[in-house]
Amino acid sequence: DNDTKTPPDYGKCAKDCKSRGGFCGDGMTQDPPEKCDDGPFNGGYNKCNATCSGPGPRCGDGTIDQLFGEVCDDGPNNDQGDAGAPAYGKCASDCRSKPRCGDGIKNGTEACDGKPEGGVICKPDCTLDTSGPK
Repeated sequence: DNDTKTPPDYGKCAKDCKSRGGFCGDGMTQDPPEKCDDGPFNGGYNKCNATCSGPGPRCGDGTIDQLFGEVCDDGPNNDQGDAGAPAYGKCASDCRSKPRCGDGIKNGTEACDGKPEGGVICKPDCTLDTSGPK
């Protein structure tokens, strides 16, 4: 179904088949129908999605994208603090860390995190078992 207009309509070929109208993936946003267009990078991390209808996977979308190295994603609730460590229990603004009990790192109010401290057993709630030998 070729188009007789110059330039051809969105997604159409010119009558002579030597040119083409705009399309998702050409790197130019045609609005409407596109919301974005990152060309061959559509669908990639922090890029437009594959259909040009909006953003693709990114930190802050509320989905943990392990394929792209995310370990957490609390959407708009990601810690937006300074570049240091995120607040305890909050996902970092880059979605690469979330300090919490069970991450193997003693932080926040934890007395321990998975490893004995001074020969005392660490309980699953990151407190020390001070009850003595069993």
